[in-house]
Parts: sequence; C-alpha cells; structure tokens
Amino acid sequence: MQSIFRLFFRLLGVCVAVLLGCALDITPAVGQTTPHFNHIIWVMEENLNYSDITSSTWPNLYSLGHTYGYSTNFFSDTHPSIGNYEEDISGQILTNDDSCDPNGSGGTDCPFPSTVDNIVRELLAQGLTWKSYAECIPNAGYLGGNYVAKSCPTDLTGNNTYYVRHNPFPFYSDVYNNQTQANNIVPFSQFATDVAAKSLPNLTYIAPDGCDDAHDCPSYPGHIDLNADTWLQTNVIGPLTNPAGYGPTFNDGDLLIVTFDESRNDNTNGGGKIFIAMVSPKYSKMAYVSSISYGEGALACTLLQGLGLTAVYGDACSTAPPTQYATAAMSDFFGQTQSFSLTANPNTLSIALGNFGTSTITVTVSDGFDGEVTLSASGLPSGVTAQFVPNPTTTTSVLTLTVGSGAALGTSTITISGVSGSLTNQTTLALTVTASGPTVALTPTSLTFSKTAVGVTSKPKTVTLTNIGASTLIIASIAPSGDFAVQSTTCGGSLAPTAKCKVNVTFTPAQAGSRTGTLSFTDNAPNSPQTVALSGTGIAQAILTPASETYSKQKVGTTSKPKKFTLTNNQVVALTGIASSTTGDFAVSAQTCGSSLAAKGKCTIDVTFTPTQTGTGTGQLSVSDSATNSPQRAMLTGTGD
Repeated sequence: MQSIFRLFFRLLGVCVAVLLGCALDITPAVGQTTPHFNHIIWVMEENLNYSDITSSTWPNLYSLGHTYGYSTNFFSDTHPSIGNYEEDISGQILTNDDSCDPNGSGGTDCPFPSTVDNIVRELLAQGLTWKSYAECIPNAGYLGGNYVAKSCPTDLTGNNTYYVRHNPFPFYSDVYNNQTQANNIVPFSQFATDVAAKSLPNLTYIAPDGCDDAHDCPSYPGHIDLNADTWLQTNVIGPLTNPAGYGPTFNDGDLLIVTFDESRNDNTNGGGKIFIAMVSPKYSKMAYVSSISYGEGALACTLLQGLGLTAVYGDACSTAPPTQYATAAMSDFFGQTQSFSLTANPNTLSIALGNFGTSTITVTVSDGFDGEVTLSASGLPSGVTAQFVPNPTTTTSVLTLTVGSGAALGTSTITISGVSGSLTNQTTLALTVTASGPTVALTPTSLTFSKTAVGVTSKPKTVTLTNIGASTLIIASIAPSGDFAVQSTTCGGSLAPTAKCKVNVTFTPAQAGSRTGTLSFTDNAPNSPQTVALSGTGIAQAILTPASETYSKQKVGTTSKPKKFTLTNNQVVALTGIASSTTGDFAVSAQTCGSSLAAKGKCTIDVTFTPTQTGTGTGQLSVSDSATNSPQRAMLTGTGD
C-alpha cells in the first residue's frame, strides 16, 4: 500500500522544484551502463542530513566519499525509516509504520510478510547469494522484532539494540517463510569471518545496531557521529580495504555503498537530502561528484543492475520515475573499459604425424562488451594448418590443428589472436608434433542430459571413442565424475587403428539444480587423458504449481471461486502418503489427488478463500508426501472486503 504521506511529500517536492525554477538536475546518465560487480557491500546508517557529514563529524566516511564518489542530490523517499528500507529492496513503500514486525504484528499497518517481488527473489532466480549481517541479533535466522542484547562483541558502547526495521529482509515471504533463506540473516560477527575467508556473498547487507548506525546512543551523547564513523572504519572499511587481506579482492570489482535511511529534519522530496558514497577501486570515477537528483529507487536499481539482474519492480529502474528525481541506476559514478579475453582449453596438444587435435577457444567478455571476435593463429610449424569454427565468434570456437605427414617434429608455441574493432587480445597454445602413434577422437565432446528427478537415473547417452592413429590404443581406465555413471561399454583394454568403441553414460542427480562432471579416458595416446564434459539438471521429485496465488477481493464471510494447483510427480515410481493442508482463511474445496500419485503423474487441488476479517490475509497450501523435498508449498494471499 503506497503511503498517503509518501504521495504528499512527493507532490511537495514537485512544487518546491517548480518554485525554484526546476534547478535540480534529474537527468540520469545517458549511454552509460552499470558495471557487473563481483560483490556489493551495502551499509545503512541512520537519520542524518546531507550537511551533517563533514570532515570533523564523519572523517572516514567523508574521506571515502570524496576519494571515490558521492552525490550532492540523493534523497530518501519518506519518513520514518521503514519505508525507505522497503523501497531499497522492493522498489516500493509498503508501510510507514515503524512499529511493524516481520510477522505483521506490532503496528496498525503491517502487511507482512510481504509477497511482492524483491531482490532476494531475483538473486535466487539467478543462482546468486546474499547475507544480512545484523549487529546484536541473538542468533542466525532471527526473524523477530527489536532485540536488546546482553552482550554484543562488536558494539562500542554496550547499548546493544537491534532495530528490526533497519533490516528489511525478514519482512518478505521469500525469507520469512523459508528457513534456508532466513539463515542468511547472521550476527555481524560473521562478517569478519567471511571477509577473512574471502567468501562474501554477491550481496552483503550490513545493519549496525542502534548506536553504531548513529540512530540513538545514550552512552555517548554529543559524540554519536564520530563514534559511528569509527565503528564503520574499524569493522567495515578497514577490513575490506586491507591490502594484506581482503583488499585485493575488493579492488578487483567490488562495490561498497554507504548511505543513510532518511534525513534528520529535512522533508525535501519526502525524506530529505542524505549522503551516499559509492566506492569501487576498479570502476569508480575517482573523486567524482554526482549532481543528478536521485531517489531510493535509484539505489534499488543500482543493486539490481550492479549484480547483473534485469528485473524491474516498483520505482527501481522505472521508465516512469517520480517527477522530482531519477530512479535509474547510478551509472554516472562509474567508468568502464569494455574488453574481452581469450583462453584455450586445452592449452597443450600433442599430435602425431598425419593426425589432428582440437582446442576450444573461449571469449570471456567484461564490462558490457558484446562484439564479435575474429580469431587467427600464428607461429604454426611447417606442415601444420589451423581452422577455427565458427569464426568470428562471440562465445567459443573450436580450433582444429591438422598435422601433415611431413610436418616438423618438436614443440612450438602457437599464438591465438582475437580482434574486435580496435581491441586485440591473445592467448597461447603449446603444440608438440610426434611420430605416428595412437590418437583418440571423442564424439561428442560434451553430453547434456534432460531434466531428471533427484535420485532417478536417466536414459543413457553414448560417447564414441575412435582411434584415428596408426598404432594400437591401450585403454587404462574410463572414469566418470559427479552424478554420472558408466552404464555399459564396448571398450576393452585395447583398440586397433581406425576402430571404434562406445560408452553409455547415465545421470542420477543427487540434488536439484545444475550438475556437472566429466568422463575421462586414460590411455597411451599423446593427448591422454581425454575428457567429455557432462552436465544435467536435477529437479525436485515433486512440484506444486503455481508457487503462489493472489485472490480477488472477497466479502467477509463469503467464499471465493477456487484456484487450482497442480501436484506433479517427476519420479519413475509412485508418490505415496499424499496429504494436503492449508493455513489462514484458505481451504481445500476439491482435489483429484488421492493418497498416491502414479509415476510421472499429475493431480489437482482446488483452494478457496473465505475471509474472516477485512484487509490482507496470507496463508499457504502445503502438501506432504514421500518425495525428498516434502512438503511442497504454495503461498496464498487474499483481501477481505
């Protein structure tokens, strides 16, 4: 629900801009793209005006911003705090009630846990990771309200208050209703451990306690800014930039964002002008000062695009932003040099006279490069020819080196060059030409299996091994790795010249998601071992779709039309012990699911909504069964009228 206060402040901001002759620059950076950062580390401080950040009150943050980049026109969207946090990770303000807890209690306008799209959902969809490092919470996975810790090792003062409204992640169903994701909310002490191990997630969020974020601190009244700045330097900036520790990783493509949730007493554009620093040693325009007028939607968009996410939600990356400020990504802070690099795999080949060998040339792009690369080879010894297919390429190309019967024996370094416009890059490959002997050719060089249920064995796929050399091939071993196995083979201990044998490979995923492995052949050929890349996708044994449903407004005490959910058994055996249940004002009205479901079968469950009170209500449909991923759940949302 968009707040009336937010609308008021935005209209007020428009009016002020008009009265000032629209002096604010709200033109986003044109023709620029946001870099894809390896990691984004985002710190939220509290309740200070832009003018409060000076070289005497916040010397470390002030210096950091003036060294790398800061904005003179960044505005929070609303007062009080909670709405700005929501805007940053979902692009919209769901409430302005600071009393709300993640379970929807505590206040009078608390639509939580919310099911709206948010950055956690988008990160998980792309296989990316996140953590919220919250100072002074009692344990990992904490989903409760405000908490006063008896002790908190990183706190400077002993005032150990954790404010849940300063940590937006538990307010969303993707976290609140999923214990695995809830466990990504960890005590801040874990941050030092992860920095030391260089194992930060793609998105790091840091929520200092109420003293160390400058919100309130009765222990040192009058010194809150300087002490909070010291905490930031000691616990965040220093460890990230330590040249003997995490510093080289941070320098190689990370972004640190430090900003505030709202101003202290400024209502311009809703929440007032605040300070924000953007710090990226690799990509920052050094000492950059941005005058573009940005709002919280711009920070939300920068988080999305900076992690390579294409989602657009609410104000984040909006094509129709508010009148008074831009909500596009803050790309003007960064400079990029588009480029590419080349790698050869393998980068050494041994080929007998009269035979050929192959190497895959991979083009790895950086910073938005999207051009075609034309490949060539130089340094070829006499009697050796090279061919690239395809050429040019934007991804990979197979280099085939053909060695004639009269080629010179010995080792040569071949230079592979790639050219795209004015850009040129190179890699090398070592080629050894040997006298005639056995040579292995594998067809295909990779196998991709179709989606297969966890614990189920796929149909086999075949790899053919051919001895294209002039003498007998001695096969020592054929070994698969990962979730793959050799079902059968016609390959014995030896293979005559020009002869072929076959290996049948199966896939049995141990868990859901992308799975990879190799099939390795060890033999007496000069290019031993030879490998075939194996890949497949494991899927849950049982799936309930859709994952969520929202019902239309329904009069209190009346029952809606049913919405239909489908339970799919992906196994090759029956699904047993099926039982369904609902929570909240939702009920199963009909179903075709019995206590068991045949292999590869489907059944349906109809669920109705009968609100017992006005307002938004949530619940879930849960199906328990014999699948390893039981229970399967679907989120339910409806509004009583």
